[in-house]
Amino acid sequence: MTSADQPARILFLLQRPEAWINLESLWHALANQRHVDCHAWVLPYNARDVETTNAKTPQLVALLRERGIPFDTWPTGTPLEPGLFDVAVLNHPYDRERPRALWLDALRKAIRHVVYVPYGLPAGGGRKNLLLQYAQPTQRNADLVIARSALEKQQYARHCPRGDAHVIVTGLPRFDTLASALQRPIPGAMARFIGNRTTLMWNAHFSFGRLHSQTSNFSTFDLLGPTIFSLARQYRDQLCLIWRPHPGVVPALLKEGMLDHSSVSRLRAELADIGIWWDDSPDHAAAFAASDALATDPGSFVIEYLLMRRPMLVLENPEGEALNDEARMLQAATCTASTPAQVEGFVLALLEGRCTAPSEETIAKHLPMLDGQAGGRVAAEILRLLGRPAPHVPQAAPRRSSPQSGRQPAAVCDASPMIPESALDTPVLDRLCRSLEGFSASKHRETYTRKALRRAVRSVRSTFAETAKQMPLMLAIRTFLTRK
Repeated sequence: MTSADQPARILFLLQRPEAWINLESLWHALANQRHVDCHAWVLPYNARDVETTNAKTPQLVALLRERGIPFDTWPTGTPLEPGLFDVAVLNHPYDRERPRALWLDALRKAIRHVVYVPYGLPAGGGRKNLLLQYAQPTQRNADLVIARSALEKQQYARHCPRGDAHVIVTGLPRFDTLASALQRPIPGAMARFIGNRTTLMWNAHFSFGRLHSQTSNFSTFDLLGPTIFSLARQYRDQLCLIWRPHPGVVPALLKEGMLDHSSVSRLRAELADIGIWWDDSPDHAAAFAASDALATDPGSFVIEYLLMRRPMLVLENPEGEALNDEARMLQAATCTASTPAQVEGFVLALLEGRCTAPSEETIAKHLPMLDGQAGGRVAAEILRLLGRPAPHVPQAAPRRSSPQSGRQPAAVCDASPMIPESALDTPVLDRLCRSLEGFSASKHRETYTRKALRRAVRSVRSTFAETAKQMPLMLAIRTFLTRK
């Protein structure tokens, strides 16, 4: 334990390149304080998935080097030395995705305080998803949990077994970073690719496969994905689709046998040929800034895209799980689609300039703290945990910045030449779309009884899994039995 005249040692445990945005302004707010010593450890992307970790961890390392963030790679198997750090900052709540030596019970034995900064903006309801978002050991047992708004804090009061006394509303550091990143010019390659076309950003969730069928299945990728690809191709001269799939989509496609590793790069080339930009960069700010509207499965972007003050289409899976209270409120204030015809109607309205953005009242309700000081407020709360003097950071009032009706004109407005329609050959995309359509049809053909039975079985399995997560020995056994 450090004394008051020794530096407070703060450990950031980092797993995913896409999630650095959640912590960057907090890192700088703490690193700029006197008597604070910040450390970053790079962990496996997912300790249970070596293949994805090997692909993603180099992206995180490159990102940290680009941003000038000093870090160490966690030595495999090395336990934490008690007293080495005063605070651990977690951005992912799932113990089983971290190495065993860094599960919450191990952290609590070695480190005085644990702080959880959410990795996303939860939109899903349903029993399993609510347990994932509000009742993991991290969310239950952290000394401090950070919330974006009073609406989010209320979700902990309802769904976290511990309640919400440990949840502090400060706003999320990710919005500090995102607001700054949105001021950057659109990257030249993306701007040239888009040209003067109207741009729709599409975020597809990964929960369309058999593993998620009838449980946590928020994705519409198999239901509406072929339609969206087809519309992008049909209106390619007027519409640029920025496809930014959830990082779990490609692994799900590989697992379902709809793609193999050799076809992923070919799919990327085929999409480019028909005017679709596949965005899998760690930073989604460029895709936000370049887009005129968003189409998304339920997830973080449903809330986050409000920052853009641009039209949004929430894609609904009629057989998916319910949304949480806040997402249902947002759903009522935006456009929705659950059929191909509704998606096409939105695309046509977008091309004709008939889509409207959410109201300022809606934006202020769901994003109340957009003053760029969330990282400072979280830093102050962490220092208070340690009994250290905390810098004064103004409490944010709802801020209503001027609406952004559309993206800024691209610096380079001449689109890169696309292959003429008559010369297009897209065998990988065509095969993928047929697979998605067949998979969707097979789920639709299943009887109600079979679906209900599978949902019941998965509910029992989920109950067991969530019980195991509260008992490290049981979780270790389950992780061993289900390891890849």
